[in-house]
Amino acid sequence: GKYWKTAGLAILLLFLALAGAYFLKRRKAKQELIPVHFPEKDAANQIVLFGGFRAVDRDGKDISSMFTPKVRELFLFVLLSTLKNSQGAQVAEMDEKLWPGLPAKKVTNNRAVTLNKLRKILQNINGLEIVTTDGYLQARLNEPLFCDFVEAFRLCHVPGGMNKKQLNVFFQLVKKGRFLKGADWHWLDEMRGYTGNQIIDSLLKLAAIEKETGNFTKVEALARRIIEYDDLNEEATWLQVWTLLQTNNVHLAKYQFNSFCAKYAEALGEPYPMNFEQFNQHYSSLL
Repeated sequence: GKYWKTAGLAILLLFLALAGAYFLKRRKAKQELIPVHFPEKDAANQIVLFGGFRAVDRDGKDISSMFTPKVRELFLFVLLSTLKNSQGAQVAEMDEKLWPGLPAKKVTNNRAVTLNKLRKILQNINGLEIVTTDGYLQARLNEPLFCDFVEAFRLCHVPGGMNKKQLNVFFQLVKKGRFLKGADWHWLDEMRGYTGNQIIDSLLKLAAIEKETGNFTKVEALARRIIEYDDLNEEATWLQVWTLLQTNNVHLAKYQFNSFCAKYAEALGEPYPMNFEQFNQHYSSLL
């Protein structure tokens, strides 16, 4: 009887170990959901939205200039709407945002012409098409198309937040420059605000991890990128100051802090409430 008890226990333990390994693997697989392969700068079939708009066709040719301002606006409205709600852009809402104040008949005509031009251009890119379904326009994206913003947007929605590896991938995606630099459509404000906040939060998270390992150059690069999105970001400013202090550049650290205070005073019309020592004490206890 004793033998069977021991054998039974051994089998049970083995089963539990296997089950544990399986669930751990599943959890890992769920986290590794996003295999991002970074294409070369001019690799075929890609749409770039960080650092300005760029489109590369299946032959590796830059065809950005084929997207006239209205065609580009229509395309981005459909793409971003599809990312937001998976259904796509509601045609009625799009008409209102893209052709405000025009008579209905003219809007319908303009939309048809613009959409036609867009579809013609997209024939040069593999893995991307615009489909019409009950009053919606939807962007369908498949392999081999690569879009930096689509990958970054997916990473922002990883259940439970990104791990270090994913944060690093995210940083690679966004470090080329600001989201749709130079575009100033009103309807873009909401997505731009959302993207800016996601970038700031994610890069601060990554900076905190890199700070623990003492990777000064990486922390500095992350802080600089955050400040591009929000030049009054106190945490990022402190990270810059901290990096300089770690490398014994006290003079430069104070200069950095003072230029932040000057910007703060100019923007908010009042002096920054902390001096250099207080600032350091406050943020070193937080970050």
